[in-house]
Amino acid sequence: MKKPNTCEACPYSKTGFGFVPDDPGQNPLIAIQLEAPGEEEALRGVPLCGRSGRFWVDSLIAPLGLKREDVLISNTIRCRPPNNKYPTGDLRRDAEAFCRQYDAALAAFAPDLFVVTLHPAALLRQKAYTRLVIRDLSVAVEKAREGFRPLVLMGEAAMNLRAPWLGQGVTKWRGHWWLGDLQSAARAPRRADAANPNESGAPAFAEASR
Repeated sequence: MKKPNTCEACPYSKTGFGFVPDDPGQNPLIAIQLEAPGEEEALRGVPLCGRSGRFWVDSLIAPLGLKREDVLISNTIRCRPPNNKYPTGDLRRDAEAFCRQYDAALAAFAPDLFVVTLHPAALLRQKAYTRLVIRDLSVAVEKAREGFRPLVLMGEAAMNLRAPWLGQGVTKWRGHWWLGDLQSAARAPRRADAANPNESGAPAFAEASR
């Protein structure tokens, strides 16, 4: 899909391929944030429509009784990186910051709970992780049915954008969740849940069953 004219000011616009807007779903129960589009996604302008997308629907959300339209799908950056290598350094910072203007669907969803899990592409390489991601998604679905609006951060890029206070290591933090919003998510929460206090004064959050 061709980039909108607004992308011309982005320093990554001549490097990244295509443009993939968010899929807002239909009255979504949960939202997910991924890293960047794959090749087929960039060509069609639809997130999670390639191999990872088919795996996502068939193996991850169908077992939870959800359909694709029950999920808002967003990417951290909206174009495909060359050689599928996510940008680094200043280029990464600038591309991620520039793409926030395309977060309208996510802003309208207004997430108030964040869950960390692995990226779907990682599961294609290591199928044993599938049950862990299903478990994390099930926490998001359970919280949504309690009235929350969960955003599932799938992979390192999404986690670092929305929770830079966690540092590196999505495998370390997968299964954890906390309360917040898009404006405050980048700051460490005082607490995630009254039932899970952190007496050390460090960022507190709840941990799903491992």
